Amino acid sequence: MADLFGPITSRWTRIGNFDSFILSNIPYAHVQPDALQWGAIDFDGPTFVPNKPTLQWHFGGVPYPITRAVRVWYTYKRTWDASNELVTAAIYLGFQENVENHLAPRLAFPTQEDADAFRGRAANLGPHVGVPPRFLASPSAVLASQASSLISGAVAANPPTLTELIRTELQVDQAFLNRLPNQEERFLVDYDGPAQDNDSHNVFQYSLAQLFQEPDKYSQLLWWYFGGVPWRLTKALRIPLDAQLAAGDRFVRPRGAMFIGYAGLGSGGNG
Repeated sequence: MADLFGPITSRWTRIGNFDSFILSNIPYAHVQPDALQWGAIDFDGPTFVPNKPTLQWHFGGVPYPITRAVRVWYTYKRTWDASNELVTAAIYLGFQENVENHLAPRLAFPTQEDADAFRGRAANLGPHVGVPPRFLASPSAVLASQASSLISGAVAANPPTLTELIRTELQVDQAFLNRLPNQEERFLVDYDGPAQDNDSHNVFQYSLAQLFQEPDKYSQLLWWYFGGVPWRLTKALRIPLDAQLAAGDRFVRPRGAMFIGYAGLGSGGNG
């Protein structure tokens, strides 16, 4: 389906487990699990970095506030153009809460985390010629000063898996994860970006220079902020997590959505 903000598609999809699902959706090459750099995982968002504003990840033309985000680096060999270039790329995993409010009228601070981040940062500015800090600090400047903060570390699980990373760090509901192996389960997944129809079996055969030559495809590139820097993505997935059944076959309150993004054209720059 398409909407006013940009072309996206929605498909009923069997996930099975997140490791095979995420790796098979890489649009650049067939990537094995041992290509993931488990010793250098980056964490971002107010859940991991106190007093930090929410990240802004665009999907379908809508900026979603992301409270927990993880970046996993990996390498692949680009073979479709016979260059055999060894490319360092990244998978971005994010969790967005309060999905029902993401299109609500935006106030000075779109989320409580942003308001808390501003107050915390402004309080640390200290007095200046007797003027209270709130009059010296604009929200955008104060929040931006914290945007580049990241936490890096290794995955504690042995062996490390994307599923365990999603469970422990993004805190996706265990009830949802338990449903994934069911052969009968299908989940509604939204796809965005110029490579949304590509995967490891049908790679996206474009370099950045070639995308410049096709404005329609170039305009579909996504930009997700991580560590205060916008990263260029060719493919992104959004999985709503509001289909959890409670006792008595009643739907529980919407929990949010999980995001998966792929960067790695191999042409330099951010993604």
